Amino acid sequence: MVIIIYAKKLFGAIIYRNLYSCSTSDICNSSPVWEFFNKSPRRVKLHICDSYSKVHLALEQESQGRPRENVPYRKQAKHENTYEAVGSFCHKNSICTKPTKFILCTVLNSCAKTVNWQLGLQIHAYMVQSGHEENLFLSSALVDFYAKCDAIMDARKVFDEMKVRDQVSWTSFIVGLSQNRQRRDALSMFKEMLGSQIKPNCFTYVGVITASAGLKEAFELGYSQNLCGKGALKLFMEMRNKNLSPTDYTFTSILNACGSLTVLFQGRQVHSLVIKMGSERNVFVNSALIDMYSKCGDVNGSCCIFDQTCEKNNVLWTSMITAYAQSGRGSDALKLFEHLLTEEGFVPDHICFTAVLTACNHAGLLDKGIEYFNKMRTTYGLFPDVDQCACLVDLFARNGELRKAKDLMEKMPYDPNYVMLSSFLSSCNIHGEVELGREAAKQLIQLNPCNDAPYLILAHIYARSGLWTEVAEIFELEDIDDGRLTQIIDCFSSVELH
Repeated sequence: MVIIIYAKKLFGAIIYRNLYSCSTSDICNSSPVWEFFNKSPRRVKLHICDSYSKVHLALEQESQGRPRENVPYRKQAKHENTYEAVGSFCHKNSICTKPTKFILCTVLNSCAKTVNWQLGLQIHAYMVQSGHEENLFLSSALVDFYAKCDAIMDARKVFDEMKVRDQVSWTSFIVGLSQNRQRRDALSMFKEMLGSQIKPNCFTYVGVITASAGLKEAFELGYSQNLCGKGALKLFMEMRNKNLSPTDYTFTSILNACGSLTVLFQGRQVHSLVIKMGSERNVFVNSALIDMYSKCGDVNGSCCIFDQTCEKNNVLWTSMITAYAQSGRGSDALKLFEHLLTEEGFVPDHICFTAVLTACNHAGLLDKGIEYFNKMRTTYGLFPDVDQCACLVDLFARNGELRKAKDLMEKMPYDPNYVMLSSFLSSCNIHGEVELGREAAKQLIQLNPCNDAPYLILAHIYARSGLWTEVAEIFELEDIDDGRLTQIIDCFSSVELH
C-alpha cells in the first residue's frame, strides 16, 4: 500500500537523522520532510480554519491570552494557499518559535484536507514529543486526518486511546468510517455514541445516512433512530426549509423515526411527500410506511400500502407480518405467513420467524409457536438465535408453562438477557410461582443491582402467597425506596382486611 511505503520511508528518515531528539526547527528543515512536502500532488486553495478551529482558538485566547503572532495563521489559513500556511508554520519552527496547540490543530486540518500524509505524520510525532497526544482537540483533528488519508486503522487507534471524547471526535470517526466504506462499523459506532452522553449533530447524521446505503444497515439505522427520533424529525424539517430534496434513504429513516415516536400526523405528511417525489415504488420506502402505520396503530393503513405495492419481496412480506403481529392481529399474521409459504414460495429468515413467533405470542397459540420454532431448524436449516428463543420463552411463560420456559432458558446456547428474565419474572408473578420467581429475581439483581423492579415484583409474589416474613426481609433492604415499599404494604394490607 502506498501509504505504508511512505510511512516507512518517513519513519526511516526520522530515525536516520535522529529527529526524535531534534528541535522542531530541525524536523521542519530536514530534507526528507521538504522532499515529501514538495512532491505532494494536491495544491489547491482550501479554507482550513473551519468552525472547529475557531472555537478552540477562542477558548485558548479566553483562558490563556493568545499572543498576537498567532493571528496571521488564522488569516493566512482563510485567504491563502494551504501549503503557504503550512510553509509559514515550518518557517516559524525554523526560527525556534514554538507552535501552539491551535497552530498544530490548524495545520493538521490542512493536512487532512490536502491529504498531506507525510507532514501529518510529522505533526503527530511532534505532538507525542511535546506531550500533546492526550489533548482532546488535537486528538480529534488526528482522527479526522487519518480517516481522510484512508488510514482508518490509525484513526481507530487514536480514537480508542482517547480518554475523553466530544461531539467532534465521535463525528470525525463515524464520518471517517462511512467514507472508508466501513458502513457496519460506522453504524455500530453511532449506536455506541447514542449510549454515551454525547449528542449527534447534523454532520453525524450525514455520515450515518451515507453509511446506511445497504439494506441490512438501513434496518439497523431504523432501530437506532428510536433513541433520537425527535432530532431526526428536526433535521428533516431543516432540510425541507432549505429546499433540499430527500432521497429514498432519507424517507426510510424519517418514517422509522415517525413510527418510533408514534406521530401519525407527521407520518402521513411524509407519506404525501413520498407520493409527490415519486418514491412510492421503492420497496424499502413502502416497508418503512407499513412499519410506521402499524406502530402508530393504523394497521389498515399498512394493509393499503401492502396491497398497492405491485412488486413484493421478502422485506415487504416480513414487514406486513410484523405489522399484524405488533397490532395484536396474530391470526392474520399467521394466515399471511401460511399463504406465502404455500402460494408464493416464500423462504423465511430469522427476522420473519421472530415476527411469526410474536404473532403466536399475541394470539396465545402455544402449539403453533412450538411448531414454527421447530421448523426453523428441521425445514429451513436456521438455528434459532436469542430473539426467537426469547419469543418462545415468553410464549411458554404467558401460557403458564413456566417450567418449560425455564428449561428452554437453561438449554439455549445464550445467556438469558434482562428483557427475557423480566418477562419471565412477570409471568411468575401472574401465576404465583414463588421458587422460579425468586431465581429470576436473583438473576436480574445480579445483572442490574440498582434497579428496584425485581425486588418489588418479588415482594408481590411473596405477598400473594402469604409469605410475609420474606416480604419483611425485602423491606429491610437498603436498596429499596421506602415510599414505594409503603405502597406495597398498603396494597396488600387492604387485601388482607377485605
